[in-house]
Amino acid sequence: MNAFREFVEKTRELSPDFVIFAGDLFNDPHPSNVVLSSAIELIDSLKLPFLVVPGSHDAVYSSSVGTVLDPLHKGGHIHYLPLKPFELSDVYVYGMKNFRTRAEFEKGKKEFFEKHPPTPKGKYNIFVLHQGVDFPKLGLHQAEVELYPSELPGGFQYYASGHLHAPAYFRFKKGLFAYSGSLETTDYTQYKYEKGFYLVEVEGDGETNITRVPITCYRKFNIIEEDFSGLDARGIEEKARRLISEADEQECILVLVLEGILPRGVSRVDVDYESIRKTAGKALYLRLINNLKTPEEAEVPIKLAEAETIFAKARKILAEYYAEAFRERAEEYASFTVELVKILSDKSMKTRERTSKAEKKIDMFYQTRKEGESGL
Repeated sequence: MNAFREFVEKTRELSPDFVIFAGDLFNDPHPSNVVLSSAIELIDSLKLPFLVVPGSHDAVYSSSVGTVLDPLHKGGHIHYLPLKPFELSDVYVYGMKNFRTRAEFEKGKKEFFEKHPPTPKGKYNIFVLHQGVDFPKLGLHQAEVELYPSELPGGFQYYASGHLHAPAYFRFKKGLFAYSGSLETTDYTQYKYEKGFYLVEVEGDGETNITRVPITCYRKFNIIEEDFSGLDARGIEEKARRLISEADEQECILVLVLEGILPRGVSRVDVDYESIRKTAGKALYLRLINNLKTPEEAEVPIKLAEAETIFAKARKILAEYYAEAFRERAEEYASFTVELVKILSDKSMKTRERTSKAEKKIDMFYQTRKEGESGL
């Protein structure tokens, strides 16, 4: 809770008119009583409207169980935007529910927007969401894409989004689109991401000014990435225990990444990982990432990462090429083109299977376009 406490303290000092939290207020839809009690106390201490949309971690998993955000809204601790937009003077704030996948969005968007139509009517309008939006400059893999920029309603001057943990903001439509990033580290690969939030100030003429406010009290990670090539099981255990002992300290998350190629005849299962874990006595938690490979595995060339890099570059170039013809939908058509290329070049499928899958992709793409034009 240290990072969230710092966020609240700095917000209090800045004294904004209201707070927007774009998803994942909690890491679970049902946090522990201790966490919930602390969160309520900190949020209430602000004495400000605290506007929230659900994220991928604290959204509703089932209608019968629900999410803790609902009672928090009913208790007056937060304003749950998907239930009701927020208005303050000439400002209108609309919030969208979280859709966990692209398929879920395609299936549920029409019903949601018909039930909760966005009606930007203020002098300054804000759209809040928690989704992976397919902007080429963000370099998302296709599995991370949940909606396309052209599917976002117009009429808003600011789009505040959560979900991506690296901060970014840029011009979009007639306003700005912003990912504020996370307050805390949830994955060791993102430890170096800048933690913080945005202070957004709007001038009388509607000009938007954004200031980055850093968070420094996030959880510490000690990350060890080491090559264990050539060592047998006992050698790996001894080296791992030594590295952990040297990095072990209070109040940190300890991560040991085991890289390298095992000697012939040695298997990953020969290593006593439990004896390695017991070495850490101070850290809050020890995580072992086992990337050890046998010689046979190392000899197989893995081209997937290289291919994804090429596809990402292709999407960016195609988006620029399509800009004049498709305008705001250029990124969407670029991603569609790349996906078709992936399908048609997938040699793991037979020709007929590739053709059938591509045809279904085309039908789905244009059906979605028609629904978008008649729905949103």
